[in-house]
Amino acid sequence: MPPDLPIGEFSHLETSEGPAEVLHAPASVRRALVYLHGACGDPRAAEAFEQTLSRYATLVAVYGERSCGSGHPGRFYWNGRAEPLMHRIDAALAAVAAQRGGLLDTRQPLLFGYSQGSEVAQLLTERWPERFPEVILGGVPSTPSVKSLAKVRSVAIVGGSREFLTPMRTGEWLLTHNRVRARLFILAGAKHGSFGRHAEADLGEVFDWLLSAPDAAP
Repeated sequence: MPPDLPIGEFSHLETSEGPAEVLHAPASVRRALVYLHGACGDPRAAEAFEQTLSRYATLVAVYGERSCGSGHPGRFYWNGRAEPLMHRIDAALAAVAAQRGGLLDTRQPLLFGYSQGSEVAQLLTERWPERFPEVILGGVPSTPSVKSLAKVRSVAIVGGSREFLTPMRTGEWLLTHNRVRARLFILAGAKHGSFGRHAEADLGEVFDWLLSAPDAAP
């Protein structure tokens, strides 16, 4: 990889299909992770656990399509159109792989959707389950869809101890009872929109579990 490529810290990237925020992992880590922010949320929210993340994957965060307006400059929300979003994701992954001299596996990236982004993530898994076998759904506002997640390998559901957890608990139960490998992780002290004081350790546990399935992506 280029010696001046920032490792373990966020950088902005303009791609042929729009902007992305990137957190590069070391060259030895080839896995990619696509992050979908919440409505008017921060594409760089993973700064809360960036040291942990860099051990597992290079994060690529694309932006929602609709502006949140002058009250939230630079923030966006999603329009729910899966195919154009998938096109932008592929363009962003290709651009990041080029930055890394090809040292990025873009075939089956991890998918992490937060709040509204978790609902958009489910649109992608229903349409392209073979592309996103391992999924993290954070701050889930409504019960995760068994139909949308039936063909994925593993689903980690992440919620804060200070937010409404009923949809997440219900989702874990429904997925598990429909033979989808799923687990709810509760972040101590975290409210909606945050990952809590122990984000590095807590998210490390999430990634360890997600990637511990016998057939998980290497």
